[in-house]
Amino acid sequence: MQSRPATTSRPAATSYPSHSAVSNTSQAKKPAPAQSDPSKHSTMGYLHEKAKQDEEEHRKEEAETARKMRQRSDGRTPGRQLLLGDPVPANCRCVICGYCGAENLLPLNSRDRYCCYFCREALEK
Repeated sequence: MQSRPATTSRPAATSYPSHSAVSNTSQAKKPAPAQSDPSKHSTMGYLHEKAKQDEEEHRKEEAETARKMRQRSDGRTPGRQLLLGDPVPANCRCVICGYCGAENLLPLNSRDRYCCYFCREALEK
């Protein structure tokens, strides 16, 4: 076995130019459209826009539900449900539906026409 000399010289490390140092005139650096407006594409921006869309959709659904209820009950306001064991408030009276027997709470001094909260049948005062 031959012994190697203690001081061996290594070949010099070749340094290659970095990718950014190489210039290519055909490729101009332009910001991507997604990077130009970070508020539109950030997570918080997206969540804010999504919340607005959901709120508007919910508002439309509620309006449609209310419209269908009014149409189904001939424009009458539904009474409130009286739960078993609850006392009748001082400013309300209990009216029992003639069709389904549900107990409805109606205000004493109201000129509105009411329907049953459960079956939407007209309630007689």
